[in-house]
Amino acid sequence: MKGSYQAANEWLEAHPLLWFVLAAVVPGLTYIGAQIVIGGESFATAAPLGAAFGLAFAVITVLGNWFFSD
Repeated sequence: MKGSYQAANEWLEAHPLLWFVLAAVVPGLTYIGAQIVIGGESFATAAPLGAAFGLAFAVITVLGNWFFSD
């Protein structure tokens, strides 16, 4: 990584709680948006699955980084 990407990565590594929240929120909101736009679901039905997906994504990412870190 170079420049601003490396600086952003270092900043996120220094703030693990914010990193975890972003790792959960971004995929969760993407899932919710896809279910609303593509699947025709309402927000109320898509939100619980989106939250579960985002949380699972973040936990698996954290575990993967922990087990396979250099």
